[in-house]
Amino acid sequence: MGAGFGDPETNKKVERAAVRAVRTYFEQRGFDVQSFEGGKVGFDLKCVQEKIVFHVEVKGIAGSVEAFSMTALEFKLAQSDPEFRLAVVVNALSKSREVRIYGRRDFRRNFEAVPLQYRCTRVRCV
Repeated sequence: MGAGFGDPETNKKVERAAVRAVRTYFEQRGFDVQSFEGGKVGFDLKCVQEKIVFHVEVKGIAGSVEAFSMTALEFKLAQSDPEFRLAVVVNALSKSREVRIYGRRDFRRNFEAVPLQYRCTRVRCV
């Protein structure tokens, strides 16, 4: 959520502000919103309106450039879950914050994902 590019305290503030903004965004559109933050399911909010269900991953950004980190599970859902939605909140701490919603296809079309880190595990003994 907090994109991980600032200090921990600011990132937490950005995350909380972003989740509040996205919750409000969906509630104003008639969705029931349930939090899955910290649930390790690959998304933060489940938004339901009758037969419509969205699994929403929230990314809060203090500035205006849409750059953030994703876990492997979040990225996998962005590629495979038809109910996945990415909610990017830019300027999350300001009154001019903006919520931008991307579906799976929009995500693939508009964002480039670059590996930042690899986990290496020894698979054989010499």
